[in-house]
Amino acid sequence: MKIIVTYDIIKNKIRGEIADILFFYGLLRVQNSVFFGDIKKRKIKNLVKRIKSIELEEEDSIYIFKVCEKDFKNINFFGKSIN
Repeated sequence: MKIIVTYDIIKNKIRGEIADILFFYGLLRVQNSVFFGDIKKRKIKNLVKRIKSIELEEEDSIYIFKVCEKDFKNINFFGKSIN
């Protein structure tokens, strides 16, 4: 399953920790705070557990979007492709 993860994290240390976790799960950074990848459902559950274990600030946010193949093919993008 393809996922897109986007976050807005205030502290550099926490932001780096989140990025390290996303890299560990094989996701690619497509923008500073946006990651993309193809990951098995079981691993998504583990990823969510790891992220939940991190203490976020009140202003912080992390979104994980699951994207099916059909919807992914309909994404409009401009510039460098993430294929």
